[in-house]
Amino acid sequence: MTRRQIETLQWVAEGKSTEDIAIILNISPETVKKQIEAAREKLNAVNRAHAVAKAIRAGFIQ
Repeated sequence: MTRRQIETLQWVAEGKSTEDIAIILNISPETVKKQIEAAREKLNAVNRAHAVAKAIRAGFIQ
């Protein structure tokens, strides 16, 4: 997991939308989606909520 993937999942865990995360991180919404998808694949998660749960269990985010 990259630092940016972890940071993106942290914002997902806070309930932020893709557009909100893009504004916060000063990146495009498409880049946010790519970061979430890459993190989801690395965590073998079926969706973004599952990715957040697995990232919490793995200790990547709180």
